[in-house]
Amino acid sequence: MYSLFTKLLLLGVLLLLSSEIHAVQIFDGYYSNFSVAQGGSIDLYASGTDSAFSLTIFKGYGSQASFVTKIDGITGAVQTSPSDNAWQVGAGWSPSTTINVDANWESGMYQGYLLATHYASLSDVGKTTFFVVKAANPGSTSKILVLDNALTNVAYNGWGGKSLYPSNSSGSVQANTVSLLRPGQNLAQQEELEFSNWAKLNNIPLEYASSMDLHSDPTLLSHYNLVVMVGHNEYWTSEMRANLDAFVQNGGNAMILGGNTMWWQARVDSSNNQLVSYKESATTSDPIRATDPSLVTTNWYNPLIVRPENSSIGVSFRNGGYVNYGGHYTAATGNGGYTVVNSSHWLFAATALSNGNVFGQSSAIVGYETDGALYITNADGQPVPTGADGTPLSFEILAMADTYNPANGGTGHATMGIFQPFANGGQVFNASTVNWADGLWYFGDATRAQGTVDPIVSQITKNAINKLQNRTVLPAVDTAPEGFTFTGLTGVALSEESTSNTITVAGINALATISISGGTYSVNGGTYTADTGTVNNGDTVTVRVTSSASYSTPVSTTLTIGGVSGTFGVITLSNTATSGGGGGGVIDPIFPLLVLFAGYHLVRHRNAGVVA
Repeated sequence: MYSLFTKLLLLGVLLLLSSEIHAVQIFDGYYSNFSVAQGGSIDLYASGTDSAFSLTIFKGYGSQASFVTKIDGITGAVQTSPSDNAWQVGAGWSPSTTINVDANWESGMYQGYLLATHYASLSDVGKTTFFVVKAANPGSTSKILVLDNALTNVAYNGWGGKSLYPSNSSGSVQANTVSLLRPGQNLAQQEELEFSNWAKLNNIPLEYASSMDLHSDPTLLSHYNLVVMVGHNEYWTSEMRANLDAFVQNGGNAMILGGNTMWWQARVDSSNNQLVSYKESATTSDPIRATDPSLVTTNWYNPLIVRPENSSIGVSFRNGGYVNYGGHYTAATGNGGYTVVNSSHWLFAATALSNGNVFGQSSAIVGYETDGALYITNADGQPVPTGADGTPLSFEILAMADTYNPANGGTGHATMGIFQPFANGGQVFNASTVNWADGLWYFGDATRAQGTVDPIVSQITKNAINKLQNRTVLPAVDTAPEGFTFTGLTGVALSEESTSNTITVAGINALATISISGGTYSVNGGTYTADTGTVNNGDTVTVRVTSSASYSTPVSTTLTIGGVSGTFGVITLSNTATSGGGGGGVIDPIFPLLVLFAGYHLVRHRNAGVVA
């Protein structure tokens, strides 16, 4: 039992300490970029009430973090923004210090810890910020590149009064343009840190870059075999998507350990200082909607854009939804795991999983936002995509989970899967859930120790990396198809449009040029045209030609695909055929021509040789 004096003394100490802590204004700040190359430099802009502060830099986070350097004695000051709309034009602060990145700093995610010098003993009042160090020689230490979620962090940041969401915007009115130069967005999502720590624990070498690097550098991915995205990567520019698609088309692989991916198209201004996304109002408010509708900042599946994200990543939030969020499909009621539907796939190797088994529920890996593909159940009882939402039919559904989807009557589904978006290109594995990395690492609480992992989630992730870290070897490009035959027609009425038999393009592994002389062609039942175009392996083609206005007269059209040609010929009926003269055994003198044009003429050019 404490005496009254002791109690009063303890109370006084606690009040004094409490007043000291609450008097501290935590230093806040932002960086001049989201990433910096080895050997380069990056500026820190900071504001706080103390006259000085320190910046301690670590690589990594939690138990896997390692000390890098500390900058002491940085002059502190309260910095104010020169504009009332700082959310849009930026904080406008003066740089507080420059971080010179040594050439030997490993590529990775770095945390900068800002702490007022006067309160250096009160470590809980510091401010943690993050930036990425990218390789000066990309791909030199790893062929696996991990991208951050910079643009999504910017979109949700309400510093200065507004974000792209009404919930943290003044007057509950969201902005359509926000600055990339504000405190509050140099962050690392929990899932990113979990994956990073798991990879380090498993001795998997990685290199890092920012999604802003993907936006501004079309060559970035060419140095790697596998690109990895983890967590919540919702906002994508047209440049980001084009660079990812080109990488996969050229044999690179992608692994998406996230959800709500590629939901909104966004733009970044030419100075890389502002993120633009009109979102729900884009079709009526985005100023470029009439001049360049393909870049309107709305959902990718919107009719103005007609590029559903499914074609790039296999799935969409349209069909997914929420799990373990807002009281829906909670982990406490047994949700948050995936049910296996294709256990024979190589991604499930060494897991001992069978169809119908559930994995990841103890870590609630499915949530809080998930993506899915529209599907039907085939004759074998397997879910397969319908393709109606833009998901390629090659998408293999491996595991599924029920979700809450308010836009679809409350019912949705998450579909984990893998597919090959382009013929002979690389593969894309999509876990289709934001919280996948919760099964790889945990930062610890009263019930679980830091570093605890779900062994099945870990094994599936290892399987994906082991397979996809090797770039798909593309065969030599072959755009010369196998020979094709058109069957000629005889006895055709004068001036009549005749349609050929259908041929199927075979033997090519890339787009081939198609052209025609003397007629028109149609690909896959489409509109007939005489313009030069392209076809892919498996496409079907028919041609048309108008017969002569004279009797017994041949007319032909020649179709050329990738240097291989086929001719479709027709001959009009003879004059005697319409005279009613019978003629007994009279042989029409034009008969040899009928035989000649009933076949086809094939010329194939390859390597300057001629095959007839």
